Amino acid sequence: MGGILAPIRHSSSRPGTGVVRHIMVPALRNGISLMLALRQSAVLISFAFTLSGCGGSPTAPGDVPYGQRFDLRQGQRLTVGDDGLAVTFQTVKSDARCPLDATCIDIGDAVIALTVELSGRSESRDIHTKPPLSTLTVDSYAITLDGLQPYPWSNRPVVPADYTAQLTVVER
Repeated sequence: MGGILAPIRHSSSRPGTGVVRHIMVPALRNGISLMLALRQSAVLISFAFTLSGCGGSPTAPGDVPYGQRFDLRQGQRLTVGDDGLAVTFQTVKSDARCPLDATCIDIGDAVIALTVELSGRSESRDIHTKPPLSTLTVDSYAITLDGLQPYPWSNRPVVPADYTAQLTVVER
């Protein structure tokens, strides 16, 4: 049976002693396509970076500079840059992404509601996981939804409180 090796870094309590292990992700088993196996590998690698702290996202909300990717949990607010721009992840309005354990014609889409605050005004905006609607513009800023975790599985629903949005804000 063929497969794809995906590196997973297991960290230790002592610096410099992390171990890289490889897991075999089946590429063609039970009709699962190679594309699905690659998508699963990408999710596993992303998850491993998140666990090891190498994902580039702060561990707690706070100020982040423009251009730095950050994580927001549902209900969380974060200030970006030094202009007072604040972003709040309100809720997941819909999640119709193709489940990881399914074979789909299309990757699907999820929609989340954000509240963006700038210069004393606040506006609610929807943003999608699927381009081109994964980027929205507010004044001279572009907000991009880089990802939404966890990814759905067909046999278990996602608990709304478990959602985390990965966002990037840049000045245009």
